Amino acid sequence: MGSSKRRLKPIDVIFWVVATVMVVGVLLPAISTPRRPHWSATCKNNLKQFGLAAQVFHSARGRLPGYVQHYGAWRPGQDSAATDSLAPEFASTHAHEKVGTWVVALLPYLDEQPLYERWSLNKFPIAFGTEGPLTEGRAGVGFNSITAATLSLMQCPAATDRATVAGANHYACNAGMYASLLSPQFERSISAANGVFNNQFPGLLPNGDAVPLGPEISLDDFADGVSHTLLFTENLQALPWHRAGFIDAEDLILQEGHEHVSYEPTSRYAQGIVWHRESDDPASGLPPVQPIHRINSTFGGRPLDELQMTKANAHDLARPSSLHPGGVNITLADGSVRFLSETVDDRVYQSLLAPDDAQSDAPLDGFELHPMPAGGVSERPAVTLPPAPATSARHWLTPRAGMPPAGRVSERRVGPYLSNTPAPKPMSSSSSSSPTGKCSSPVIGSGLSFIESLSGLNSPSPANM
Repeated sequence: MGSSKRRLKPIDVIFWVVATVMVVGVLLPAISTPRRPHWSATCKNNLKQFGLAAQVFHSARGRLPGYVQHYGAWRPGQDSAATDSLAPEFASTHAHEKVGTWVVALLPYLDEQPLYERWSLNKFPIAFGTEGPLTEGRAGVGFNSITAATLSLMQCPAATDRATVAGANHYACNAGMYASLLSPQFERSISAANGVFNNQFPGLLPNGDAVPLGPEISLDDFADGVSHTLLFTENLQALPWHRAGFIDAEDLILQEGHEHVSYEPTSRYAQGIVWHRESDDPASGLPPVQPIHRINSTFGGRPLDELQMTKANAHDLARPSSLHPGGVNITLADGSVRFLSETVDDRVYQSLLAPDDAQSDAPLDGFELHPMPAGGVSERPAVTLPPAPATSARHWLTPRAGMPPAGRVSERRVGPYLSNTPAPKPMSSSSSSSPTGKCSSPVIGSGLSFIESLSGLNSPSPANM
């Protein structure tokens, strides 16, 4: 029997090519879409680890670390690794100080004890190695690549520059109220009422004076409650975790006759966020909120992931930012992780960063967080600025008649809206207290997150920028 073979005509080839392209076009989004929830979950887990590490650090030390600290010094000598044949990669050519960030302080509680010892033991230098690669560019020039290791925990999976820079980092701590280093308000800006992580490095000013140190801050200082105080969040523009501001290895060389190296002003913003004393309320007498100081803000319409921090703009870019749609993840002092909308009212943002609103310099006088109506706020649109009148359902910061001038955000009022657990029966104020032991909350839990629900996450919201 003979067999006949049908040859493909050009029209058949075109048909199969078009069909294949259409199938691939339909399947690719379906394959890639599930990664986004995974990215968000990984990012939240990273922030959760920071919160737990901070709590363990606090339990061990009775305080929280600073945004910059002194971790020792390396000097050539008998006990240094320069004479240790087992560790030639740590050999160094210059004596230098070890100045690091809050991340270094938490390394032992993030399963990075060996890396922490590179920083805390004087036998190991952190820069000027004679063998092995040294960092350059955005990671700073001359740091030992081992002590500036790239850690997956410090990177948000949604960021586009993962692992392209030594010590890549996308997270930041609550560094309090903004004030320039030479401003009379600098020392007050690092007080326990205005922020959480402050300066713990007695570096030198250009005139030779030491920079003021912040007080040791503990969870007991959070008068607004640990569930209302932000510890950590995301910032795509943050510098690598090991670099305490725009410094290079040569900046760590101690000058003759000095006890410390110079203080780098950008160390506060490199891995920290700040709140600015601004207000859109004309009656406050303060300058209006600058757009660049808001969550996920950028300059001149540039893509957020292409914006880079510099010495000149560091204080402006020290704000939360991420590539998660609509906002950023945050860690509160109670260890919980929430999502904060980019359209949140600036007074809520300031209140979250100020642990004690009554004593802070935040322009919150005469305002309090409005109670959430029964049944949630699923139809509440996002807050926009300038704020709507106090009678609007969109405005949850409303004046309270007769409130003292140093009005504070009341934990008794907002406590029920910061829990993810089902609402239990109300408890008497005598039998309920906040984790700090300073404020009581007669009702706890509501089944809804205050931050998520009141910031417009339950309804579509326009971009803030």
